[in-house]
Amino acid sequence: MQLIFRCGDPGKLLLLEPILKVIKRDGLLENVQKTGEVLLRGLKDAQNEFNAVLNSARGRGTFLAINAKDRYFTFDSNHS
Repeated sequence: MQLIFRCGDPGKLLLLEPILKVIKRDGLLENVQKTGEVLLRGLKDAQNEFNAVLNSARGRGTFLAINAKDRYFTFDSNHS
């Protein structure tokens, strides 16, 4: 396979191969998928229990999100 780089640092590709080997060797992708399923199920359970304030649980793997009704139910580092 031939890769063509138009920008960035091609030397970083040398770092990618060992990282991909560890991901495959340790089953990290499968672990993220299983963990994400558990977390998403928990978000959906919370959404069902607190449907007045939570909705739209979604995501893939461990990149998950849920919407809250208003700013009082979301994390805001500027709000005390």
